[in-house]
Amino acid sequence: MRVLGNRPIRYLGRISYGTYLWHWPLLVFIPTYYELGSFPQFIMSAIAGTILAAISFHLIEHRIRLSDKFRQIPLAAIIIGCISALATGLLVSPLLLESNSKPLLRRLDSVTRATPIDLTSILQTNIGRPDLPSCSSPNGSDCAVAVGDGETVLLIGDSHARMYLPAFRKIADGRNWTLVIAAEPGCSWIQGEPTRAEWQQRCDDHQKKTSAVIIPRYEPDIIVAIGRRRVNSEEWESDPEFAERANSLEHRIRRTLDSWSAEGRSIVMVEPKPEFKDKEFRPFDCPTSADFVEQCTRPSQ
Repeated sequence: MRVLGNRPIRYLGRISYGTYLWHWPLLVFIPTYYELGSFPQFIMSAIAGTILAAISFHLIEHRIRLSDKFRQIPLAAIIIGCISALATGLLVSPLLLESNSKPLLRRLDSVTRATPIDLTSILQTNIGRPDLPSCSSPNGSDCAVAVGDGETVLLIGDSHARMYLPAFRKIADGRNWTLVIAAEPGCSWIQGEPTRAEWQQRCDDHQKKTSAVIIPRYEPDIIVAIGRRRVNSEEWESDPEFAERANSLEHRIRRTLDSWSAEGRSIVMVEPKPEFKDKEFRPFDCPTSADFVEQCTRPSQ
């Protein structure tokens, strides 16, 4: 009984009704913006509800209860209180209950957690990579992956273009396209684009074959260019030769596109996938260890 008679406990008892009134809107409000577990939500509601109850007790409840004006007109006080409660319920509750906004923090529960993936072994065994046609004949006769009576579409690029092959194959089947792919890992679709020294000759040969053999043979109506991002603005802007490199890249791109569109072909450039500024970030591993979805987001370059 001595514990219950302590001043802090007695004060919590005085504001307990306000805590009770505040905890319900908090239970509705918090999940709208924060997708937390039951226990964290309980703690947050209890603390926030107690704080709001103390504020409202001193600023509103206590003053109204001791107000001589309201004591003189009790019926008016009751009517004003009822109208205020009704108006708050009609105006605020629909905004909370019908909100379509996503929580600011979304919890990763056991259902959404991913199974750890050994990415290295996947890359080494080549699992998940679409098979490419050999495209090894001198005349390029084995570069088509689908033959139809409709338009001819040529997919050009590096390994990123390769990963788009299943999607384009399905589109080609549905639209009766002839689909041709000229993809070489590590080799840009931009003519004359430098790459690693050990890849340069292979990429130069691939580009020459694409321009001199594959394009004339298949006469594509549409050329789709796909590749990794070639410009990292932050790195380039720190380079004293940034302007010169940017102009050189633009010149190579324009020259390549002009050569492709010379016969009225349509050109489609697929935006490169985002690359993370944080080079240590591993998107495959993050969902297995993070508590919130937002912990697995990173700014891209």
